[in-house]
Amino acid sequence: MDKTLLGSPLPVLLAALLCAASGRAATADARVIPYDGYLENSGLPAQGPHVFHTQLFADPGDVAPLWSEYYTVQVEAGRFFISIGGEDGQPLSEELYSVSDLHLGLDVNGEQLAGRQRIMALPFATNTSRAGHLRADEISISSAAATWLHLAHDGTDGRAPQAWTVGLGEATSLFLIEDTTNGAQRPFAIQPGAPDAALYVASDGDVGVGTGAPAHALHLRGSDGNTALAIEETHATPSVRTLLLLHNSGRVVQRFESDNTGGVWLLSSGAEFRITRDASGTTELELGENGDLRIAGSYYSNGTELSVPDHVFAPEHALMPLDQLERYVQRERHLPGISSAAEVKRDGLNLTELQLRLLEKVEELTLYTIEQHKELEALRHEREALERRLLEVETALADSRR
Repeated sequence: MDKTLLGSPLPVLLAALLCAASGRAATADARVIPYDGYLENSGLPAQGPHVFHTQLFADPGDVAPLWSEYYTVQVEAGRFFISIGGEDGQPLSEELYSVSDLHLGLDVNGEQLAGRQRIMALPFATNTSRAGHLRADEISISSAAATWLHLAHDGTDGRAPQAWTVGLGEATSLFLIEDTTNGAQRPFAIQPGAPDAALYVASDGDVGVGTGAPAHALHLRGSDGNTALAIEETHATPSVRTLLLLHNSGRVVQRFESDNTGGVWLLSSGAEFRITRDASGTTELELGENGDLRIAGSYYSNGTELSVPDHVFAPEHALMPLDQLERYVQRERHLPGISSAAEVKRDGLNLTELQLRLLEKVEELTLYTIEQHKELEALRHEREALERRLLEVETALADSRR
């Protein structure tokens, strides 16, 4: 008769933990180790009464056990439960407390089901508790290598099989939760030295990062000068992606506060996008759906590669002759240095550059006006001289007729 104990023997970690997993009440005797298992007989779930023989050894190769006990256990659909040290009134002996390691041997109906396996179990926790370090209902597990607690169901109830592993990592002593079934992915890890409230869930569901008193659904707090929220997408293919989504049934508001200056600003969006001063309620900037931009104050710009055109007034600056300018305007239909309508349609309009170009044209127009004024003044002086000369001639003619 071929008997198989699936997943046997399970590492025994704590009476209360394993009893809860089996659906049975935890025993108050800390020297009792509960044991859950699944037994197959020739590939089929075992059924009915079976005689179990459990033995505890200091070494897996020892012949004489430190402790031994027999049970008659009712197996139902392959599942069974035994209480090592509690079935026949023989709790685990005091001498087991001094053993640094224990190995479990398990026979059913006189047949050994698996090799002896090391267990980290209740006697060590009980011994520690008697020294004043742990309560009898606590657990203490230590190892020179990685330390793991494996939680699994085998899918016999119709659910998909799933196994999780909780414990300390191999090299870094990270506290890990590992999805053993799906490629040993580790969705959760804590590094040694993490500060208090590095991750805190309050009774109302608020989550604190760096705070044990979160005031919002997600509350980040720091005091080391490096507190920041980073959202990073590292996909190799460049693409437009939404990395932060803010959704509300009304206006969406982002609030910016400075403890140093006391300034509070609000960014909000609805039918339009607004920048508002919280203290006064004044909307300093508003961008409408149609692209119209309104600002409450003045607009200043110094972000341009085009310098202020003071060079126009330099002595070496040559103005385009007016007759040449006339021919250019008639041919191009726009002033020199000013974008054409086609260029604006194609490239858009740089308002700062346009303002400086227009200033250049105003300065050139000023120079043209000054030149014309000089010419007009010269013509006026010439006319006045001619008028004086004409008056002298007329006076001389009048005198000659007398």
